[in-house]
Amino acid sequence: MSPDGRHVAFTASVDRAGGVPGSPIVIDTLDDKEDGRGWIGAVRRHVFVLALDTLRVRQITDGDFDAGEPAWSPDGNRLAYVAGLEPGADLSRERRAYAVELDDPLAPLLPLGHARGLAGPVVWTPDGGSVVAVGMPAPAVGNARLLRLHLDGRDDVDLTAGLDRNVMPGASGYPGGRPALSPDGEHIVFCARDRGWTHLYSVRLADGHHRRLVTDPHYVVSALSVASAASRAAVVVTTPASFAEVAIVDLERAEHTTLTNLMGASLPGVELHRPEPRQFQISDGTVVHGWITEAPDTRGSGPLLLDIHGGPHNAWAGVADDIHLYQQLLVSRGWRVLTLNPRGSDGYGEEFLRAIDGGWGRDDLRDFLEPIDQLIAEGIAHPDQLAVTGYSYGGLSTCVLTAHTNRFAAAAAGGLLCDFAAVGGQHLPEGFFAAMTSDADPLDVVPLTRLSPISRVGRVHTPTLVLHGADDDTCPVEQARQWFTALRLQGVPSRLVVYPGGNHLFIADGPIDHRVDYHARVVAWMEQHTRSAPRPAAISPAPRDPGHWRRRLELLCDRYAVPGAQFGIVQLDANGVPFDRVIVGAGTTDVSTAELVTETTIFQIGSITKVWTTTLVMQLVDEGLLDLDAPVRRYLPDFALGGDPSPTVTVRQLLTHTSGIDGDVFTDTGTGDDCVRLYVEQLASVGRIHEPGARFSYCNSGFVVAGRIVEALRSVTWDEALRRYVIEPLGLDHTISRTEDAPRFSAAVGHSGDPATPVTTWPITRSMGPAGLVVSDLDDLLAFAETAMRGGVAPNGTRILSEASARAMTRESVDLRGTAVATQGWGLGWFLQDWNGRSVYGHDGGTIGQRAFLRVFPETGFALALLTNGGRADGFAAELLAEAAAAIDGSTPPPPLRPDPARPVDAPSGCWEAAGLRIEVSTEDGEARISITDLKDVLRSGEQGEPVSTSLYATDLPGVYAHQLPDIAGWEQFRPVQAGAYLGYRFLPEVTS
Repeated sequence: MSPDGRHVAFTASVDRAGGVPGSPIVIDTLDDKEDGRGWIGAVRRHVFVLALDTLRVRQITDGDFDAGEPAWSPDGNRLAYVAGLEPGADLSRERRAYAVELDDPLAPLLPLGHARGLAGPVVWTPDGGSVVAVGMPAPAVGNARLLRLHLDGRDDVDLTAGLDRNVMPGASGYPGGRPALSPDGEHIVFCARDRGWTHLYSVRLADGHHRRLVTDPHYVVSALSVASAASRAAVVVTTPASFAEVAIVDLERAEHTTLTNLMGASLPGVELHRPEPRQFQISDGTVVHGWITEAPDTRGSGPLLLDIHGGPHNAWAGVADDIHLYQQLLVSRGWRVLTLNPRGSDGYGEEFLRAIDGGWGRDDLRDFLEPIDQLIAEGIAHPDQLAVTGYSYGGLSTCVLTAHTNRFAAAAAGGLLCDFAAVGGQHLPEGFFAAMTSDADPLDVVPLTRLSPISRVGRVHTPTLVLHGADDDTCPVEQARQWFTALRLQGVPSRLVVYPGGNHLFIADGPIDHRVDYHARVVAWMEQHTRSAPRPAAISPAPRDPGHWRRRLELLCDRYAVPGAQFGIVQLDANGVPFDRVIVGAGTTDVSTAELVTETTIFQIGSITKVWTTTLVMQLVDEGLLDLDAPVRRYLPDFALGGDPSPTVTVRQLLTHTSGIDGDVFTDTGTGDDCVRLYVEQLASVGRIHEPGARFSYCNSGFVVAGRIVEALRSVTWDEALRRYVIEPLGLDHTISRTEDAPRFSAAVGHSGDPATPVTTWPITRSMGPAGLVVSDLDDLLAFAETAMRGGVAPNGTRILSEASARAMTRESVDLRGTAVATQGWGLGWFLQDWNGRSVYGHDGGTIGQRAFLRVFPETGFALALLTNGGRADGFAAELLAEAAAAIDGSTPPPPLRPDPARPVDAPSGCWEAAGLRIEVSTEDGEARISITDLKDVLRSGEQGEPVSTSLYATDLPGVYAHQLPDIAGWEQFRPVQAGAYLGYRFLPEVTS
């Protein structure tokens, strides 16, 4: 605003070529691109003046240069600005201050002072005889000064000569404020950096005497605005406790008052982890200042992240930092974060600032490595859990460090440089990359290449995440691609993430979703590669994002005619803390309503319930109330089976499907609280299909008996025991076992047939609850899986099961290698599988039109779960679970059963039957056929279902035959054995037709 308030001066872009969009870009200087603007071509920034009374706009400057921010002279007749007008300014990097007469277009442009390394802005002195500008006498790396430039040609005066600190006019990532004249006209109020902190000072124009105004340790001042008629200034203050608060500064008393509580108002109850200052003595005597951030409850040696700032002439400040929020996230997970201001950092004097000129990535190496050694010696950092990250110069340093040493378990390099030769001719305001990085000429390709990190990339073994803005014109994205390509070619786990539209500073001012994504990816990468078990065979070097899995879910729903599904992944670090948790939904809960499946829709998990019931039983073991090897009758004295009033079945045999009880008895005994007791009583009329312990046969009935034992010892219903001892301690809020609770949630409906039709019956009978009545969403199911992986400790820290009991559940109790195709054994509740050498436990579940699948990979600390509501869900699960496991740790599932049509079928003809199934095998016209009749409907309604007849094929497994049913995508086994046959997991005694 002009002194008389009638005009506004500003800068705006001008296309001096007058081209139309899409015209060729003509380049004659090295000022061809600018970060955030892209290709400049003939577009330049120039000064304009707006008359507020007429709204007329006049262009004041013109030419092949960019004009800096204009400043009005006290009389309003001139505008001063900084620009590079000299020929070859793109090579020399010279920028001077000039003044232009507004009302005399023929008046010559007036150079102000002699300084040639100015950055601006400029401030007029009250007498109009000089300006004060931010910059240096000549282009160079060093502290920016406040230079007084006289109009009469006198020598320039460095007003900050005695300060030896960098003046900070303010920029993204470089906090500060525009210098301003004090109300008395005798001082310049300005910001300068000291030990990483941007502080507020004033300097007297007459003699250069400077005074500290706001210089509290761990205070960062920015956004300076000085009042024109009162000795006051407004600033924004950042502290360890707050990202930004507005304060008023009394310029005479050098006191400030904070006016706001923005942190408390916007994030009530949130307390940031505060960095604690440290100093490290380097072997050559240099002292390096830094901070360690840790949670108050962090103890002992643990993971350490070294985070390297950019610049290199920037600095950490040990205050709240919204650009690097991943630090807070990692600290909350038990990490410590080390931030250092090594040689080259700002705020420690010009000698320190220039200490790495020409030696980027080399002269400061020990400043990073020796503090880490000290922290290891102090027992703070674990030598096997070190990670490194950084952005811009920090990204370059990350590349350098990982090429220098293999001590880091993980690295994340953002906005990096790796090939000095490729960018030698590019420049920052203070000079060319070639000189700053390597003390070389831009044309000295050989030494630039030799000194580049890319020349040593072959030494890198550290898993590295590379993150870069696609439109970065400071450190071109090709640098990131070059580093990633080299790592990929030599087999180093690596991932390149490119952010569309992102400039070099997108992590500070880019789209919120990109910045959030950046933080999340750094955290996940560090957790996976530093705190989880090594996964050299993983197809994907880092967790895939939810969008990928959602797209896969949608595709597979269509492929396998599944109306709706939820899929989830949880990965734990070595301490049992999740570092990757993905839950996605797709499709509909009910094709008749088209209600969408969400991440919180509940599904029936069917027989996975058996593991929950086993957990209730094992809690009784932990409490000394139950002995697994005791007979059931010790706890249920009236327990009887058909033809055996005093069965010797043990509790362990119930949990391992070896009790011999006919397993598919689905008697509905009502919805009362006594339904489980009544069900167990009616088993007195149900016979055995084999002697206890003689063989394995999947048994729903046995788990209802186990649930009844829980009821008897807890004196509550099974549903209530589940709520008290599992659901509530785990903190689950989307898990139920009672049908009447379902209306509180979005609930999936089962479907049958093709096209899918909603089933008319939603739950199985309440009497079968302990065998298959839990209803849950994916999040709660994964919480249950996490508890198993943690050895009985819930995600909220509650121990619901002893470690010994949790381990016993996954220890092989029954060998199924000669009984089942894809399952090698059974523990207590869990089935056990071998995924190409890795032990996996899990369970599947099926109810009326719904299927559920859960797999837990304890060796590498992750679990997968899938919930579906119809279609050929087995094929869906086989494809999706195999893909996810391979991506995470390279696991592959057991080979599925496949027919071999070339082999003759020598299956014996006959009939086999149990309570739930009847099968007949015969040969018709030379073709082996199997007929399967589901008898469960007889038990429920008295009506027998129609038999399903299908072809029977030989397989490459002796004595094992394959058949396929209409509602499955894969193949089921028929395996004749002595006195019976297996259909899947179920043993059916042979009967006379």
